Amino acid sequence: MGKIKLLLRYINDKEVSIFKKLLILAGLLYLIFPMDIVPDFLIGLGILDDAAVLLFVWNAVKSELKEYSKKFSDIDNSKVIEVDFKKEDDEQ
Repeated sequence: MGKIKLLLRYINDKEVSIFKKLLILAGLLYLIFPMDIVPDFLIGLGILDDAAVLLFVWNAVKSELKEYSKKFSDIDNSKVIEVDFKKEDDEQ
């Protein structure tokens, strides 16, 4: 879930180049769009081209997302509620 939040923040950031945003958007649209290079009804092969496109997009932005996540460390470190359970004997 943290990576999705990071990706959404990355896409909404005005400092990120439009080319990188379009690359991510194009990869997602290719996955959703019914017309592919290899039709999805060809079992196995149809999904392979979708996976290849997503892998290409992921590799293209992966290293930059790591650098970007350092700016926003609160995304990776989600808030955790710590509860201290003590026995009544310990409190006395």
